[in-house]
Amino acid sequence: SGERSFLAGEGSGERSLLAREGSGVRSLRVILDTHAGPLIGQLPDQRYFGRIGSVHFGLTGSRYLAADAQGRILVTDPNRHTVRVTDAAIQPLFEFGEYGIGPGQFREPTGVAVWGDPCTVEGPYVVDPHTLLLLHFDGSYTGADGETGVANGASFAPGRYDQGLQVDDSDTLTYETAGNLNRTQGAVEFWLQPAWNGDDQQNYTFFEVGQGWFNRMRITKDGANNLRFLIWDSAAEYGVDHNVGHWRAGEWHHIAVTWSGTDYALYVDGALRNRQPGPPPDSLASLVTIGSNAAGDFQAHAVIDEFRISDIPRAGNSDVSSRILVADSGNDRIQAFDALGAFLAAFGAPGSGPGQFHDPQGLAVDDLGRVIVADRGNNRLQLLAFDGQSLSHLRTVTGGFKGPTGVWAYGSDRILVADTGNNAVKELIPDGDSYIVKEHREALAEPRGVAADRDGNLIVADTGNQRIVTLPRVLPTFTPRPPVTPTTAPTVTPTPTPSVTPTPTTTIPGSISGIAWHDRDGDGSRDPGEPGLAGVIIRLSRWETEIAETQTAADGTYRFAPLPPGALYRVREAQPAWLRWSTTPDEVPIALANGQHAVADFGDWNGRPTWLPLVLR
Repeated sequence: SGERSFLAGEGSGERSLLAREGSGVRSLRVILDTHAGPLIGQLPDQRYFGRIGSVHFGLTGSRYLAADAQGRILVTDPNRHTVRVTDAAIQPLFEFGEYGIGPGQFREPTGVAVWGDPCTVEGPYVVDPHTLLLLHFDGSYTGADGETGVANGASFAPGRYDQGLQVDDSDTLTYETAGNLNRTQGAVEFWLQPAWNGDDQQNYTFFEVGQGWFNRMRITKDGANNLRFLIWDSAAEYGVDHNVGHWRAGEWHHIAVTWSGTDYALYVDGALRNRQPGPPPDSLASLVTIGSNAAGDFQAHAVIDEFRISDIPRAGNSDVSSRILVADSGNDRIQAFDALGAFLAAFGAPGSGPGQFHDPQGLAVDDLGRVIVADRGNNRLQLLAFDGQSLSHLRTVTGGFKGPTGVWAYGSDRILVADTGNNAVKELIPDGDSYIVKEHREALAEPRGVAADRDGNLIVADTGNQRIVTLPRVLPTFTPRPPVTPTTAPTVTPTPTPSVTPTPTTTIPGSISGIAWHDRDGDGSRDPGEPGLAGVIIRLSRWETEIAETQTAADGTYRFAPLPPGALYRVREAQPAWLRWSTTPDEVPIALANGQHAVADFGDWNGRPTWLPLVLR
């Protein structure tokens, strides 16, 4: 992915630290002040460039954070007993967990880390045990397992991979529902290249099963420029949506919808955009329709490629790719989840033996895929093996620790430990089957977070002194290598086809777009009926220099394009004078990747504030 994400422990009422490095992008440090709640950005020269996210997101009391290769931020919340996942601008994506002792439940979660290869929605896909229907549309309507489609007027056109399905005018394509769709759990996903702009206020349908008004499933774009996933049972309609007014004709976008029990979600370009509760249909019609509705109307007017229906909730390779690991300190165990927060495994029990824990804290993953756990109550580290599905004990490491908290995997073999009770950071250097312990004290007081960059700079959350300390070049420099994912992980690896999936060799411009809307209920989330705001001034900076300014269109949308990748952009809204409060951050930082189409939305409200005074100690 060209990016490594580094975690540096906890704040325990003070500060946590996350350092991120990207190929072609300056290093960026993200600091969590657990008293105040927001994240604070810091450049490598130790200059602070402002707040990321809002204090009203409610991170107060959170102590650990991590980032994945997609730029998502993961924060454990010991007060809510959950893990909260946001995008790079700290806009909420989803949250998982609840209080308890069962699988997927937490009692004061602490450390969090990401393991394995990045999640991707790129194809082409291959049939695996969870595939119900896979359509490549490479000159044929026949599914990968021989499923027969009935086409009327549809044709083929250049696709995302080889060819795709062209749907215009009165074209239709149907398949049998039986054996191809699970009513109570599953996913539908595909690539879409529209022939229309997202703000055209027209209706298009991409998938539907069901006839009549009730017991239906539909993926559509409506006249309000919202992409919607709708489900009807025998009594009511339920749905999730995401505004796509910034889409432009000819762009490729990935769409995925998932449902499981009473939960369903909408993903766009690999990112969760909306999630809501709701029941599944009570029954399903006999035909699945692709590219139009079941009545043969509201055609997609687009090219559709790599259409896949699964019997589990997933988007791309989310079920076999990166994993989220969480230290469940109150239950003295480590839990593993997939990229969407679905529970996979739990390991450990209270005690002091191998594979037992007493108040586990920070987590890290090294280049070999080993999981490093700060076993605070036992004054030690434990190294675990992980194959993507289950954890096992490898070894125990003692180094004269006293209540270790934050841990960090540095280079290919070193471990950095925030040895909180000893007021030091310890560097563990391999020496045969053991480690040489080197101390870094530097007048530290109860350090709880530790990180390092590839230039050998050691960065410490010096909690007792309420500061961030950088010790320049005290570590050897190294060239990062991608983490190793053990081959025992249950993955399906397609045969490489360079002619179908070329490796990018050139710089691909990206874009930043979004919408400013009237957040009438002040909840920070755009709800149906909340209108876009026209004429709002949006400014764009590259690094510290303002480079562009625009005003939102009549529907509240804006767009900056084309933009060169590999830079830190900041999008800022000049709030309308008649709206007194912002319900989202006024400024959104975006590290734009190659070919990325990033989104930054702004909500404004004219209600009364309900904020309480904050006393800093």
